[in-house]
Amino acid sequence: VAVRQAGKNLDSSSLEFLYEAVKACDEAPTPLETVQANEVFHQELYRLSGDGLLVGFIDQLWAGMPYPSLGLYGSAERVAESSKQHHAIVDALAAGDLDAAAEAVVEHIESGKLAALKNLR
Repeated sequence: VAVRQAGKNLDSSSLEFLYEAVKACDEAPTPLETVQANEVFHQELYRLSGDGLLVGFIDQLWAGMPYPSLGLYGSAERVAESSKQHHAIVDALAAGDLDAAAEAVVEHIESGKLAALKNLR
C-alpha cells in the first residue's frame, strides 16, 4: 500500500534520492552500514506515501526487527539479492508501474523473511 501511494507522490528529486539510497546500499563497505543504508532506503520509500498512520505502523514493524543481529547482510548472496530487488522497486516506480513496484516489494519482504528464518536455525 505504501509503495503504491509513494509512486503517486513521486517527483524527480524523490526518485533521485531513492536511486542514491539504493546506490548507498550497494556501496556500503560493512554489513552494519549496509543495514543502515537499507533502512534509509526503506524509510524514504514508505514516507513518500504521505500516509503518516501507515508510516507509523511500518516504523513499529521495523523497530521490532533486529536486522543486524540476524546477520541478514553478512552474506554476499543476500546483499546481491536485496540489491537486485531494490533496483527493481525503484525502476518500476520510475516507469510508473505501481503494480510491478508493489509486487517487487512483496518479493523483497518475502525473501527477507526467508533469509531471517534461515539465519535463526
